[in-house]
Amino acid sequence: MNPNNKLIILIVLVVLTISSFIYLQTLNSNVDEKFRLYEKTSNEIAIITKLKSHYGTKKINKRKIYNIIDKYGDKTISKKENKTSLEFTISKLNYKELDTLNKEILNSGVKVIKLTINKIDANIGKLSCKVMF
Repeated sequence: MNPNNKLIILIVLVVLTISSFIYLQTLNSNVDEKFRLYEKTSNEIAIITKLKSHYGTKKINKRKIYNIIDKYGDKTISKKENKTSLEFTISKLNYKELDTLNKEILNSGVKVIKLTINKIDANIGKLSCKVMF
């Protein structure tokens, strides 16, 4: 073989080796970048899922309490609501209605902060309640 041919083959091999290393380096950087993007997306999805579950349960709890209050709508005296809680008073309830209402509130899964039952006369009572969402 001619020395010039050997030199050309050696140069071609060196160029191919260098280009292979550069190509592998770009592949590794692309994989790293895709992993970072995947990690960022998965963190965003986790945050969105937590927010949906928090506000979803908040909405469900609000709906449960409003359904309970609507059953006794004609007997509701007051209702005060802010962003995190709802305070209401229902009066003129007989003892059977008081027991039913008390069970519905306690079994609804809502955080009850204050629950007061007062006796108005021999057969009628009043229920005051404050719940958190």
